[in-house]
Amino acid sequence: MSTQVQAKPPNILVYTGTKDTQIEQSKFNLVKEVLQQCLGPDYYTIYQLKHDQVLSQPWAENTALIVVATPDETGDAVSQKFEHFVHEGGRLLSFCPHFNMGLQVLSSENGVQGMVYHPPQGSAKEVDVYVTGLCFASPLQVDKVSTTVKVIGSTKNENRPLIVDACVGSHDGRALLSQAHLEMNPSDDEVRGTEMLTQLKSNPRRYEVLKDLLTTLGLTCSGGEVAALTPSHLLVVDDTLQNTVVQAISSHLDEKRALRGGQVSLLFVEHPEAATATPEELPVFIGGAVDSFNWQVYRDNLKTRILGKVVLYTEVLPTTMTVLDSCRLSSCVPEDTGLIAIAHRQTSGRGRGGNVWLSPVGCAMFTLHARIPLQSELGNRLKFIGHITSLAVVESVRTLPGYEDIDLRLKWPNDIYYGESMKLGGVMVTFNTEGDICSAFIGCGFNVSNSNPTICINDLVKQHNKLHNTDLPDFTTEELIARAVTIIEEVVQEFQENGSDTFFQRYYNRWIHSKQRVHLDSENGPLATIVGLDYSGFLSVVKEDGEEVSVEPDGNSFDMLKNLITKKTWQ
Repeated sequence: MSTQVQAKPPNILVYTGTKDTQIEQSKFNLVKEVLQQCLGPDYYTIYQLKHDQVLSQPWAENTALIVVATPDETGDAVSQKFEHFVHEGGRLLSFCPHFNMGLQVLSSENGVQGMVYHPPQGSAKEVDVYVTGLCFASPLQVDKVSTTVKVIGSTKNENRPLIVDACVGSHDGRALLSQAHLEMNPSDDEVRGTEMLTQLKSNPRRYEVLKDLLTTLGLTCSGGEVAALTPSHLLVVDDTLQNTVVQAISSHLDEKRALRGGQVSLLFVEHPEAATATPEELPVFIGGAVDSFNWQVYRDNLKTRILGKVVLYTEVLPTTMTVLDSCRLSSCVPEDTGLIAIAHRQTSGRGRGGNVWLSPVGCAMFTLHARIPLQSELGNRLKFIGHITSLAVVESVRTLPGYEDIDLRLKWPNDIYYGESMKLGGVMVTFNTEGDICSAFIGCGFNVSNSNPTICINDLVKQHNKLHNTDLPDFTTEELIARAVTIIEEVVQEFQENGSDTFFQRYYNRWIHSKQRVHLDSENGPLATIVGLDYSGFLSVVKEDGEEVSVEPDGNSFDMLKNLITKKTWQ
C-alpha cells in the first residue's frame, strides 16, 4: 500500500508579449514586483516566459500559474498552447484584452473606472481599476460544452463584465480573464497622468482583489517582509584547530579587519552587533552561540577528515554561493580544514541556469568548498562532483536504519526528488582553478522540514510512519547537512582511489531513469532510451537505430530532461 503526497510546483510564468525585447523584459519586472507584493516571500519563483519559449520549451508540467500580461494579440499558436494548458488542468490569469478563450469582447470606455467585484466568499467590493477600452459581451457565451463561465467583476455604472471566471475541461482547469488591469505597476510606461498614478499608488483594494484572484486560482497569498540580513558566525568543529584557523584568516585581513572580495566582503568584528549586514559587506563574529543552529548536532553527525570542519553560519544572507565564491575565505583557511557556508534562510538563493531557488526556513542550505587535484580520477571528470553531492543527500537519509524505504530519488543531472514526481532539492557547482588544484564550490539546497511551498523530507517520514505503523523521528537540517557532507567525502575518496564503479552502483540504485524513454531535440523529437551516464557524467542514451550517444540539456530553464540535444564531440 502506498499513498502519494501531493503538492503543486512553485513556478509562476509571466508572458509579456511577442517581441522578446527589453520592453517586454521591463514589463515582466514590473508585473513580477506586483505579484511579489501579493504572494510574499518563499512560496513561488516567478519567471518570464518568452514568446519563443511558449512553443519550444517544456514549461507546462512545472507551472502553477501562467500570467498573460500584454496589450497585444498573442497569435493563434500561443493562444492555443495556453488554452491547452488550462484544459489539462492548469491555472491561468489573463490581463490581455485579446486572449478571451472564445468569449466575445466589446468596446468600452478607456481609463480609470469603478468596478464592482464579487468574491467567491464575502460581500461585493467597489474598486477603481484601469481599463484599456474593452469589456466582455453580455450575456457570456462560450462555444465549448466543457467550459462554464461567470462574471466576478463588472463596471459600476453600466454593469459590463470586466472579469470572468472560466472553469474548463474535465481536469479542473481554471482561467480568470480580466479586462481590468490589476497587474499594472505605478512605474509602468502606460501609467500617465495624475489620476492613473494616484489610482495605482493609493488603492489598497486593487491588491485585495488581485490577492483574491490568485487565491481563487489555488495560490497561497501571504504577505510578509523580506527578512533582514544578519551577521555571520565562524565556527570550528575541532577546538584544537580554532587558533590555527583564526591566525590563518587574520594574516589576510586589511587594516579594518576586512577580507575584501568581488561581490561581498567579510568584516571580522568583536561582537555580532558591531556592524550591520548588507549584501556587499557581511560582519563575521568568531564563535558564539546561535539560537537557530544546533552546533552540537552538527558536530555529532560530521564524521569527516577535512570537509565541513570550518563553518560560516549566517541566519539570513542573500546566498551562500556568493559568500564563499567571491570573498576569498576559502583560500585563507588551512588546506586540511574544509570550509562550508550554511544559512538558516536565503533571500536570493541561486539555482542552475540563472533559476531562483526558494530558500525558506526549514531548508538545508549550504555551499561546501572542496579542493580537487586536476591530475586525479575526479579532477578529470569534474561533472561528477554534482552527481556525488546529490547522491550524498539521498544517502544521508536512506542509509539510516529504519529510513531505507523513504522514497528519495535522483533525477539527472543533480536534482533530489520524492519518487519520480516532486523536486525536494538540487545542486549547483562552480569551479575555480589555480595551478594544479580545482576549487569546487558545491551549492546545495533541500527541504527538510518546511511543508511549503511543495513538500519536505519530514513529510515523507510522517507518511512512512502512518503507512508502516512506525515511529521514526523527524530530521533536523543540522543532522542532514553533516551526514551529507560526510558521505560526500566518503564517495569522493572512493572515486579517487578506486574509480567510478562503486559510485555508479550506488547512483543507479537511487536514480529514476533506468530504461526511461526521452525525446531528443524537442518535445516531439525522436525517442531514445536512457542507459546511464557516460565517462564525463553526461546522459547516455540509445537511439531507435541502435546508436548510443551522449546528450546534454538544451539550456531550457524548465526541465533539464526535456529537449535533450546530442553532445558535440571534437576531433
